[in-house]
Amino acid sequence: MHRIHSIDYLRGLMALSVLLYHFMSWTIGVPDPSSVIGRLGIYGVSTFYIVSGMSLFIAYKSSTWGVIDIFYFVAKRYLRLIPAFWVACTLLIWMVSVMSPSFEITDDKIISNFTLSFGFTKPGDYLTTGGWSIGNEMVFYAFFPLVMMLPRFRPTLMIISLLLSFSIYWYFAFIKLTPSLDFGDQWYTYIDPMNQAFLFFAGVAIAWVSTTHKLMGNRSNTLILFASIAVFCFYPASGNQINIIYGWTRLAFTAACAACCFAVLNTEFKINEFSKKILYTAGVLSYSLYMFHGIFADFSLQVIAPRLGITTQSKQLALLLLVTLPALILFTYFFFKFVEAPVMSLGRHLKSGKYPAPAT
Repeated sequence: MHRIHSIDYLRGLMALSVLLYHFMSWTIGVPDPSSVIGRLGIYGVSTFYIVSGMSLFIAYKSSTWGVIDIFYFVAKRYLRLIPAFWVACTLLIWMVSVMSPSFEITDDKIISNFTLSFGFTKPGDYLTTGGWSIGNEMVFYAFFPLVMMLPRFRPTLMIISLLLSFSIYWYFAFIKLTPSLDFGDQWYTYIDPMNQAFLFFAGVAIAWVSTTHKLMGNRSNTLILFASIAVFCFYPASGNQINIIYGWTRLAFTAACAACCFAVLNTEFKINEFSKKILYTAGVLSYSLYMFHGIFADFSLQVIAPRLGITTQSKQLALLLLVTLPALILFTYFFFKFVEAPVMSLGRHLKSGKYPAPAT
């Protein structure tokens, strides 16, 4: 199966969007939900989940899902995630020990992060910026083989499971999350894997439909893409971040993200070679960028900025964009080339059956 580069392009753009959102939040203030970057900061991760579901379905759609297949699936997933996650956790623990010696990280928290098990036990126990989403991914992976088997038993089972996950998503959007409290006060509710699962399985469903039916042509998919972007950008929402993650507003943004992913998967894009290389590189480095951007930003703001006498928020943002970001990109490029890629190649050499290694 050939690699679908449009998925890489989308993944890279979302990673850069979340990175920019955090850089702005940590300096000049959290972007308003009325702005595009304020929305991407939240729904960029949601789109990650959808893309992850799509990618894994495409990569593993030919698996027979016997015991040995499941074992190799888990092994490959760990080999994909642990290099950057382990190094990010190690760097964070070192930084905390140097900058805040009195602050303690419990052994249980360290163990749950290095085993990537905190998503099952306590989702809020992540160490690195964005680590919560990786814990959620591990929970989704646990159910992925079962979901992949559903269409073989009866296609309606896939639809029923999707509706079940959506009902849980609806419960969180309309009942568990409330506009009467700030987003920060409901953070641990928001990052609950049960609150995010529908996004991942919606991605699986999108890939399932897209690979079994040719629903629309390139022109129709392009129209869907632009319509979803328009809804995402112009749907009325402002004020506190909580205003875009509950109720009908959340469903509108979720639908826009899902439609965008569907269109990107099914549209043949004609772009120049230079743009392809930039977008593809951003997609390949997206996971490392996501894992390390918090650590690089912390070091820049807490160590470099004071030594250079940078105190204003606008200058701190300039430091992150003009110095930290290029350094981060360079670091992640070599990290991917010399650490991630070799470890991932171990997964490709596993005797796992007829399907290829995942493209995520």
